[in-house]
Amino acid sequence: MRTQRSRPAGGSRPAACGGLAPCAWTSVRLRMASRVRLATFITVGFLVLCVLVLHRISGALAYPLIDPGQPPDVSLRPRLHSYHVQAPPGRNIPLGFNVPVLMYHHVAPDPSRAGLGLRVRPVDFDVQMNYLFQNGYRTVRLQDLAAAIQGIGHALPPKPVVITFDDGYEDVYRYAFPILRKYGYTATVFLVSSWLNQPEKYGALSWDQVKAMARAGMQFGSHTVSHPNLLKLSLRDALEEMTESRAAIEAHLGLPVKTFAYPYGLFNRDIKLLARQAGYEVAVTTIQGYASDPPSDTMALRRIRVMGTYSLDDFVRHLHYPVTLKLPEGARPWFLPDSRLWKALEARLVRAFYPRALVRGNPSLRLVALTFDDGPKADITPWLLDILDEYGVKATFFVTGIMAERNPDIVREIAARGHVIGNHTYTHADLTGLSREGIFNELQNTRMVVRGITNRTITLFRPPGGAISPLVIETAARAGFMTVLWTVNADDVPERDPAAIAERVLKGVENGAIVLLHDGSNATLEALPAIIVGLRQMGYKLVTVDKMF
Repeated sequence: MRTQRSRPAGGSRPAACGGLAPCAWTSVRLRMASRVRLATFITVGFLVLCVLVLHRISGALAYPLIDPGQPPDVSLRPRLHSYHVQAPPGRNIPLGFNVPVLMYHHVAPDPSRAGLGLRVRPVDFDVQMNYLFQNGYRTVRLQDLAAAIQGIGHALPPKPVVITFDDGYEDVYRYAFPILRKYGYTATVFLVSSWLNQPEKYGALSWDQVKAMARAGMQFGSHTVSHPNLLKLSLRDALEEMTESRAAIEAHLGLPVKTFAYPYGLFNRDIKLLARQAGYEVAVTTIQGYASDPPSDTMALRRIRVMGTYSLDDFVRHLHYPVTLKLPEGARPWFLPDSRLWKALEARLVRAFYPRALVRGNPSLRLVALTFDDGPKADITPWLLDILDEYGVKATFFVTGIMAERNPDIVREIAARGHVIGNHTYTHADLTGLSREGIFNELQNTRMVVRGITNRTITLFRPPGGAISPLVIETAARAGFMTVLWTVNADDVPERDPAAIAERVLKGVENGAIVLLHDGSNATLEALPAIIVGLRQMGYKLVTVDKMF
């Protein structure tokens, strides 16, 4: 006989179940408990991911601004590469000395030669070479520098310097070459092989000029066949660019070519391996710093960019204090997969949890900022500036370094008219696919270009396409940049109706809105007056991004 148990206090007992079948109430409770555990697990997992992302970006904006135009503060040194690297045993580099590799492009008096972003006047080049000579610097070949870094070959002179020229322009032969010979200096010129013998189209050297310089002791390296972005090519095409250029130079000069310069300074691990496979022993980047800075990878040597706007004091300051950012090494942890899905999740989490200043301004103020990406462009930007002047509006222009180099006069005009210039990377790259050093390289090169043109230090940064990750934001912040996104995308593609562009902006604005427009099409020009008038009728004041916070 079954003994009846007493009812628990404060509760009720469900109806008994017959036979051996489980009680329905027990089954429901088990299912509910299972769902609760699953929901708890998902919630905790999501919160852990959020914490990981926030941990990676927390405190990023506390890093101080790194100004490439000033000597480094001692307080910054824990976050910078050492400025005087002690050579380890086996390195044939003088102890306590960092080897500068100077990067030039044009040396010409003609202002049409890329402005002073890439052009150094011959008189300034002469003064710089004279400073090096009077202060005991002696030029060495890139191959000798690489051998010394690796601890092989002969020791370098007490104060070595390497001089390089990218692209192989004709003015190097006409103006730089005689000055170099005057001081007994040599240099390495990186040639874009398909440009040679086409002075009208590219302003490049002829093969006869190259041969004359080679006979006088100048060295020549490869800069590919057509100067493409190697990261956007297939590995096969990238290898062809490297091998065919090398073969063409060797065939004309009858000399081995062992040095290479990455176009735009863009490379990754695969591109470095391909350069080795193509037969190169030394490769240079556009990363600012000493060639002897650790890690001294002979397939990724750093250089010091020389701008045409530098006074002698600027030249000396950069010679002794090239800005390089010490960034933590290491790959993404295994639990943070390198996939499109994860990158999309990262971007959403960053947008959701990062300080609101990243996306919009003060929500309590009736302010709107108009921003223009991708310029400057000779056929669009001057018209944009005229429209903004007509309505008395100041805007923010996020420029790419390459376009700024091509249009330095327009960059100066943007600054002269009171607009704010921001950083949109050097090559309009997707930064989420780059390493920490690659991200810093993109930002630093554009900062140096803009500073060389305007003598201003830029501090605002917008990632191309809004592609962000904690790594991008942290690196930008450590380099002294505030990352700026947007609240309204005007979607001002060239084929879009200007009226639709204006309507989209006016419907999407709110207090503190940042409007994304592009410096690139007539559709934007036609929509801009309606946008400005409509915003003012709605009671908004138009300001630059730096006035939004």
